Amino acid sequence: MKAFISDLELSAEKHRPEKFSDFRKVLERVGQHPNPRYFILKSIIVNNLFGVDIMEEAVEICKLRLFLKLVAQVEQVENIEPLPDIDFNIRAGNTLVGFANYDEVKKAVTSKLDFDNTMKRIEEKAQDIDRLFGLFRQQQTELGGEVTPDDKQELRNRLRVLEDELNRYLAGEYGVSVGAGSPRPYEQWLASHKPFHWFIEFYGIINSGGFDVIIGNPPYVEYSKVKNEYTVLNYETESCGNLYVFVMERAHNIRIIGGRLGLILPISLTAAQRIRPLQEKLLNENSVVYLSNFGLRPAALFPGIMQRLTICLTCNGKKSVLYTTDYITWYTEERDILFKAIQYISSNGLRLSYSIPKINNPIAQKALLKVRSVRMSGNYQDFKGDFCIYYHNAGGYWIKTFDFPPYYRSIVNPNKRHTTISELRLPNEDLTTIYLCVLNSSLFYFFWKSLTDARHLYPSDVAMFPIELPLPPNLINRLCLLRRNLMQAYRINSERIVYGRAEVDQFNVFPCKPIIDEIDRALAQHYGFTDEELDFIINYDIKYRMGLDNMESEGE
Repeated sequence: MKAFISDLELSAEKHRPEKFSDFRKVLERVGQHPNPRYFILKSIIVNNLFGVDIMEEAVEICKLRLFLKLVAQVEQVENIEPLPDIDFNIRAGNTLVGFANYDEVKKAVTSKLDFDNTMKRIEEKAQDIDRLFGLFRQQQTELGGEVTPDDKQELRNRLRVLEDELNRYLAGEYGVSVGAGSPRPYEQWLASHKPFHWFIEFYGIINSGGFDVIIGNPPYVEYSKVKNEYTVLNYETESCGNLYVFVMERAHNIRIIGGRLGLILPISLTAAQRIRPLQEKLLNENSVVYLSNFGLRPAALFPGIMQRLTICLTCNGKKSVLYTTDYITWYTEERDILFKAIQYISSNGLRLSYSIPKINNPIAQKALLKVRSVRMSGNYQDFKGDFCIYYHNAGGYWIKTFDFPPYYRSIVNPNKRHTTISELRLPNEDLTTIYLCVLNSSLFYFFWKSLTDARHLYPSDVAMFPIELPLPPNLINRLCLLRRNLMQAYRINSERIVYGRAEVDQFNVFPCKPIIDEIDRALAQHYGFTDEELDFIINYDIKYRMGLDNMESEGE
């Protein structure tokens, strides 16, 4: 504001006397305070920051951190001003249960035959409460800096009356009796569901179209795990079955047109079949979507939190443009440059029915397009027969696959079977050779890491990889030789160790990498890769795959 006014005064531009008068009033008010930065931050906290969490202790921690931010600005005790009262900004309640907007309240009210114009009365009450909210905030930043306990209690009382009315309508939607003769079911429902009505708690914001910016780190919890405590109603994404999905849908519904959204989510957002409804909502209701994808090894985005994560940034609107990163991996010492090094690329046109590719450069894009363009001639029906190969189903730096069962013996349970090695059965020797070589290749590793959650390897992931069969005889012969060499190299470079509660074979892939590279060179001809694309495939993620800490065991 100072810069705008200064530029105006220094310029020879003719202007109306009232230009920037609102800026001048604000700066005059700021100048009346001994610590301008304290007052500016206080004003932002009171007028611009709002939050909800189901855990009351989390709400109190949030308020405390905001207070500490303010106190940190004070250099002299005599300059300290009253801390803001933000009990109506940062609230406790269930983000997912409650009326989000006018239409949701109206639907519940009119379903009961609104003879006495209830909806109009509810909205008038909400408007009165919002006016009190405005005065409550204004008093702290413009009209003296203090609020009285009576002012606050009056606001609480009015809000409680309206909350109770909406809670009863919502309980009716849940089929919970609210009559005087059966108070216990209603009280139990209130205690378990903790309804939070955005429509009245933040009426002014919701009535104006919604929040400008929403950020969060929602719970990554299966819906089935909380259903005994509370249930949700009328979510388009309920079939996705995870609370983080419902939070994202709620965020979409309380955001203003042109509003921004930023959430930290599990990487399943990009790769799980059941998450498809959320992906559709994400891409249909946003003008731009940025997805940055972070691995777990060798370092995690949040130390100690064992989650592969996607940071989703969006702006709502139509005609979505999708930008993604690759599956980002890094060492702990690289954390300081992690975000600075992020690269995005447009992924429009590369999405599968439920998978958003994790790539970030044109070479990867072209390579993936070439693989995707190959005509599929294999399917699930091919995965049966008398020939068997064994693959590591937990992923990692390598998709190690064998034509022999890796050794496994549980120390505590002799009958326990291998949990991280799965079988793939095939009808003939040629298909066995093809899939054995393909699954060991860096090409498949790139494909799998780009299109899945980069954690599990399922038969559906194997079937998803395009192979045009039958392969030419000369390619089959070449793969047969490479298969024998690779299986021999695996056996030579293995060591039997105790891993956890089992005795297993540990395989050192380093000496086998030249053979894997030859497999990729053979497959490159089948997929029509250029030298540049082949070089990208062979060296994909090489820094971490060939690092010193990537030794992997076929353990539990």
